[in-house]
Amino acid sequence: MIIETVHAQEAPDPNFLLLSFRDDAERKTKLAGLGGKFLNGRQDALLKYQKEAGDDDARLAVFLEKKIDASPNPRLLPSSLPARVH
Repeated sequence: MIIETVHAQEAPDPNFLLLSFRDDAERKTKLAGLGGKFLNGRQDALLKYQKEAGDDDARLAVFLEKKIDASPNPRLLPSSLPARVH
């Protein structure tokens, strides 16, 4: 039941607290810690899967390309993530 609730369309992003920040100092701290490791690991995995998949499966290639384009890469754009003020 909990897993279905977390992954439901209307549920909030389960990674929101891990990745959100209030100011630049908190952003830098999170990117240097678990949040950055999470984003870097996700980016590395997407790039690895894209390379492994090649062009053999067009649907998979498009899916991975969209995921990569939508994913913030903290190595390339560490200061481009906007602070979330609440």
